[in-house]
Amino acid sequence: MKKILLFISLLITFQAFSQDKEKFKPGVKVTTIEKVADYQKPISILFVFKGDTHLVNYFLDLKDHIQRRFKKDIKNGLKLDFMYKLTFEKSTDNKLKIIPKGKFDPTTYEAAAYVTISDFKGWDDHLFKKRKQNYNLNIILKDTDSTELLKLVLNVSSYFTIARKNKKSSKLIYKHIME
Repeated sequence: MKKILLFISLLITFQAFSQDKEKFKPGVKVTTIEKVADYQKPISILFVFKGDTHLVNYFLDLKDHIQRRFKKDIKNGLKLDFMYKLTFEKSTDNKLKIIPKGKFDPTTYEAAAYVTISDFKGWDDHLFKKRKQNYNLNIILKDTDSTELLKLVLNVSSYFTIARKNKKSSKLIYKHIME
């Protein structure tokens, strides 16, 4: 009887604590997109990056990719600016020096896009080039009355640095804002 109970408990333990090996696929996926019914593409956009100061290099790289995507529209009269609202907890002076200081009034733009990062997960940090990150890139587009026009959540998975998928992220941001 004891052998049968031991065998059953072992089977239950192996089943309960077994781990499935999941494949890590780098890429960017749209997880949430919510648009108002009468959405029209804006003629002036202020991108406001929010987060901690250690993300400044990530946001600067994302800004460059977004500017490249909107290049044709800027030539056709689109006004595009970027503002950084980064917090200064446990920050070094080097990070504070690279944050662009431009101050803009969001009410002077037709829309303001608030960009944040949430649900950051990183693992295999000891492997350097093989380390993995997964996070959500949240973009909320609001008009001058603070009415939400568009909510876009991108799930980003990348190797090495979080900035690896900024090109693909900027492509999806452009696609959903300007369609």
